[in-house]
Amino acid sequence: NAEYMGGIFLFSVFWTIYVMPQFYKLLHAPHSQEVYLFGVIGYCLGVSLLTQRLGLGLEMGAFLAGLTIMDSQEIEKINHLLSAIRQLFGGLFFVSIGFIMSPSYCINNFLAIMAIVVIVMICKGLITTFVVVLFGYKLSTSVLV
Repeated sequence: NAEYMGGIFLFSVFWTIYVMPQFYKLLHAPHSQEVYLFGVIGYCLGVSLLTQRLGLGLEMGAFLAGLTIMDSQEIEKINHLLSAIRQLFGGLFFVSIGFIMSPSYCINNFLAIMAIVVIVMICKGLITTFVVVLFGYKLSTSVLV
C-alpha cells in the first residue's frame, strides 16, 4: 500500500508541475472570477472523489488537491476568491452550534457555565503572563497582553 501511495504522490507532483498551469490558463480564458472559482472548487471535489474511488478516502483527495493548489502562483487569487466561502462556512458552523444549544439548559446551568468561563479567563491570563515574562518582558507588559 505504501508503493501505491508513493505512486500517487509522484503523480501529483507531475500533475502540479505540468498539468495545473494549463488548467489555470484554461480557467483564465473566460475572464470570469466565478468560472475560476467554480473550476478550482470542482477540481478539489473531483480529486477527492477520485481518491475515494481508488480506495484512499476523501481526506487524501482533499490533501492532494490542497497540495497541488498551494504550489501554484495563483494561490493569492484563489485565497481571495475563497475567503467569502470560508466566511460562509464559518458562519454556518456557529449558527449550527447555536441551534444545538438549548436555552433552558443554559439557564438551568448558568452558575456552572459562568464558573467555567471565569476559570478559563483566569487560566488564560496566568498562562499568557507566564509566557510573556518567560520571554523577558516586564510583568506590567505581560498584564497588558
